[in-house]
Amino acid sequence: ALTLVEKHRSLSHSDACCVYLNMASLYSNMGEYANVLFFYQKAMDVVKINLPDNHRLFGYIYNSIGDTYRILGQYAT
Repeated sequence: ALTLVEKHRSLSHSDACCVYLNMASLYSNMGEYANVLFFYQKAMDVVKINLPDNHRLFGYIYNSIGDTYRILGQYAT
């Protein structure tokens, strides 16, 4: 799916966001957190292009990024 999105769809296509979020989830389950952060950022790029600033996906993605940094222990208190 990722190859198809990157080959045949523009970054602004909403299907890309779904694929990127699913890839982030997959890598999270595998414990590959650098890839998790990479795909959350790609999903955020799509959301910024296509959705209003107050859309719920912003909150979901920012929360997921924060959770990933928490798991990595990379946060300030």
